[in-house]
Amino acid sequence: MRDNARRFRFNQLLSRYNQYREMWGRKMREREEGPLDFRRRRAALLDAPEPPRTPPAPRPRVTSAAADPYVVRVTPGSNGDAIRKLYGEIEKEHKKLGKLPTITYEQLTAMVTKQSDMLRERYHVDTVAFRVDVVDGKVKLKAKPIQE
Repeated sequence: MRDNARRFRFNQLLSRYNQYREMWGRKMREREEGPLDFRRRRAALLDAPEPPRTPPAPRPRVTSAAADPYVVRVTPGSNGDAIRKLYGEIEKEHKKLGKLPTITYEQLTAMVTKQSDMLRERYHVDTVAFRVDVVDGKVKLKAKPIQE
């Protein structure tokens, strides 16, 4: 067909015919075999009853295990006892891994001071707590602002 209007009308009628043909076939198949939900119920009744299901085992946690509490609290103007304790924990974790500490006490003091100042300013708190974690074989220092 060369006339666009006739070709459009023919294709429209052809697609409508195909839709009705599929719908008719579906309806006839359902009448012959019964409705789908009826077939599912019948199949379920004919199957042997399943033994009672036990609840699934608890899934492993996606996150890491419960972390140790934040042990070292640093407040503005505090003495170096908290940082010494933190440095001792870092040394202890490095010894567990069989390594030497990669940070000096002075570097740790500067880092803790910088982190605590930044967290105090961002979250408007006075106290910042720190803990030592081992992640993928590396010793990491975690900081958390504490509202008191």
